[in-house]
Amino acid sequence: MAKSVNEKILKKVDELITEIKKSSDFQNYKYLTEKLEKNSTIKRKVQEIKRLQKEIAKQEYYHQNSSEQLKKWNKEVEALKQIPLYQDWITTQEKLNQYCQEIKSQLENCFDFNQKES
Repeated sequence: MAKSVNEKILKKVDELITEIKKSSDFQNYKYLTEKLEKNSTIKRKVQEIKRLQKEIAKQEYYHQNSSEQLKKWNKEVEALKQIPLYQDWITTQEKLNQYCQEIKSQLENCFDFNQKES
């Protein structure tokens, strides 16, 4: 009996995943991700941001002044945020994350995981 219930639940989860993947938001996200990965300007900016993050972390670990790298990092992040393709990708990603949060929230409310059994 338990196996049957678990299988039904997993089947419903698979159906939900399939519906999300069919959604226009997910399809748009995939499309934008592919375009983003092919965009050399965005790739260079992301690589530079990651490089600066590593420098900042290293300097902070050794208790060195990282303010100059932090300024450069902020400048690169702001430049990246100004690229329309990146803006669209972020907006779509946030939408999908919101869907996932809503699903998680509904499950938590349904089962009230925070409530202690008496």
